[in-house]
Amino acid sequence: YVNQYDNPSNSKAHYETTGPEIWQQTEEKITHLVVGVGTGGTISGIAKYLKEKKPDIQIWGIDTYGSVFKKYHETGKFDKNETLIVVALEKELPKSLVQEWNVCYTGVGKVNALISIAQGISTYEPKTLINYGTAGATDTNISGLQEVTLFKQRDMDARALGFELGETPFDPISSIQLNRPGLSCGTGDNFVTEGQVMTVDLVDMEAYAIAKYCLVNRINFYCYKYVSDHADLDSANQWNNQEWLEQMFFKGANLFIQNVLDENPIG
Repeated sequence: YVNQYDNPSNSKAHYETTGPEIWQQTEEKITHLVVGVGTGGTISGIAKYLKEKKPDIQIWGIDTYGSVFKKYHETGKFDKNETLIVVALEKELPKSLVQEWNVCYTGVGKVNALISIAQGISTYEPKTLINYGTAGATDTNISGLQEVTLFKQRDMDARALGFELGETPFDPISSIQLNRPGLSCGTGDNFVTEGQVMTVDLVDMEAYAIAKYCLVNRINFYCYKYVSDHADLDSANQWNNQEWLEQMFFKGANLFIQNVLDENPIG
């Protein structure tokens, strides 16, 4: 797996080969370059080379026909027909509240998440996947609905073999970074009630697995978490309080529907 979105060799290859080829074949007379944008490697590599040769050259990146980004860029809204919402528990976002959207409920944990989204993607064939759910915050100043753009695997611990915490042995993908502002989230198959060794803003049990699946399969990915607790000794007691739980789920779903799906809030 070459990981073209993050691999610097992608743009480097076009800087070293495609750029010089275009420069030579146009006899150094090129004034405009128009390129369809996929991973961004082609346009960035060629543009870097040509701009060094001719600083006033015009570089135009084209969002190709059928791109999921076009509608979102123009309207700020996700397309219901091209989007799959992935949630661990139906209580977090009841289907009755998002009836017109494609929703996949995965259950708790990384393995369940991967199995379920593979089935969901096979069924709906989405261009965009949105993961919504609850998460614990490691900082008491973090609250409400937050977008997550950096994903780490907090329970991957091969430090005895010389690897960093969160680094999967012999795997080129460790942390996953989306190119947008947002918080960091550490995913692991354990409920956090005390301080974490890994430095992250939020903790959950599914997001990293979903983010990695989308990265490998080139699916546009967004992740939003509602802060349910502060990953401390009170967290378990809160989650065992049914009245508190229902109120928390209601608040989170309301914020997500209103602010992300851009629909009317729940009554």
